[in-house]
Amino acid sequence: MKKCNRILSLVLTAAALFSLLAVWAFGAEKRVLDEADLLSSFEEQKLEEQFGRIEETYGFIVAIGTDRYAKGGFESAAYRLADELGSDVMLLYVDMGTREYRVETNGRGAELYNEAAAEYIQKEFPSLLSEGEYYEAFARFGQDSAYIFEICKEGKEFKEPFHWGISIVLSLIVGLVLALIITGTMRSKLKTVRHQKTANSYVRNDSMKVTVAKDYFLYRTVTRVPKPKDNGGRSGGGISGGGGGHRGSSGKF
Repeated sequence: MKKCNRILSLVLTAAALFSLLAVWAFGAEKRVLDEADLLSSFEEQKLEEQFGRIEETYGFIVAIGTDRYAKGGFESAAYRLADELGSDVMLLYVDMGTREYRVETNGRGAELYNEAAAEYIQKEFPSLLSEGEYYEAFARFGQDSAYIFEICKEGKEFKEPFHWGISIVLSLIVGLVLALIITGTMRSKLKTVRHQKTANSYVRNDSMKVTVAKDYFLYRTVTRVPKPKDNGGRSGGGISGGGGGHRGSSGKF
């Protein structure tokens, strides 16, 4: 009986040690570090699964870090956390104390994080953070990160997708509105002018008697003005880069 109890005790001890090791291993690979308690346990689990699939597919680490107040500044905290997570990281760090966020990248993540990628990834999640939709914001960050990885997986430079249909429709609408405004302004300036075949309205009644009337073309004046050349340019927002192969961008929400 004592021998059975001893064997049972050893089995239970081994199971407990195995569980602790599993928890420790899971914690080492944790990608959702929610120190500000913005997410429920279920939401954390869903994000962990989403980020795990992205890492398995593309070999990049997508992670979320939140804090009530970042010690030493949120940018420095994001930098340190990205390095703690490993290499090839795409991290979204949120400081609830200052209501600022930082997208921090390193390794291959920093190589593909150009200005177009920074502009694209920051289009959606900041507004969701402002509305308090934290899970949706973090899930969107993961989705947009995966899209960037997909575009760049063959060594291509990321370029934001161009929607031809929307651009053409908007161009037509803008052109039509401008044309209506311009022609309406021109017509308003000519409202007192009316086309007439003769100049009888400028002659006083019974002041003269015209027996013969003819029209003669005298001359024509043409003025030519050269069309100015349009050398318009385009500028974009910048992203910050640091030592150790890091690049990132910040904002408020």
